[in-house]
Amino acid sequence: MADTAPVPLVSLVAEVEDPRRPQARLHTLEDMLLIATLAVICGTGRGTEVELLGYQKQVWLATFLALPHGIPSHDTTRGGHRAPGGGPLPREHGHSGSACDAGA
Repeated sequence: MADTAPVPLVSLVAEVEDPRRPQARLHTLEDMLLIATLAVICGTGRGTEVELLGYQKQVWLATFLALPHGIPSHDTTRGGHRAPGGGPLPREHGHSGSACDAGA
């Protein structure tokens, strides 16, 4: 087996194409994806809980995220689980459609 160096999560999310309209880009997609990913690792994924985690860890997050407008609100991140066409992400993306759509 070949040895491979670990790839920082920050660099992986930086490669994701931002599907949002340019006028809807107050917060960087990288910041939103990383905060959401860390929230899931911490055992949550609901919008308000993701926002709360962001505020609780804001000083630490600011050491490696841009956060040009602070922590994204749960209303801002609400559309983050949507596909570019506006519907829920397809199941092959690992999203069942239920947890995020249950009023987060």
